[in-house]
Amino acid sequence: MGNGIPIRVLGTNFTIQTDEDPQYVSELVAYITRKIEEIKTGPKAQDPLRLSIITSIIIADELFKERRSASAPGESEDQIGSVAEKMIAQIDAVLDE
Repeated sequence: MGNGIPIRVLGTNFTIQTDEDPQYVSELVAYITRKIEEIKTGPKAQDPLRLSIITSIIIADELFKERRSASAPGESEDQIGSVAEKMIAQIDAVLDE
């Protein structure tokens, strides 16, 4: 795999291995951090695990809606779901390291 890129999310530091441009990864992390901060304003959303799950659901929702609006005629929700499942598997693999 590519370079190790250090990131910090919810007070946790870790390094992810990726071939992506470090600037791009930084933009992704900044986006996630902004989403977390939006959610963090609620009183029930202070637990890091809960924040992570809620943020993941919101971002997945954005992804699904974007894919639906951009999908070619005849592209099924199963295909969209498959893409989301692959992304979740990649995230799980990184978090298990």
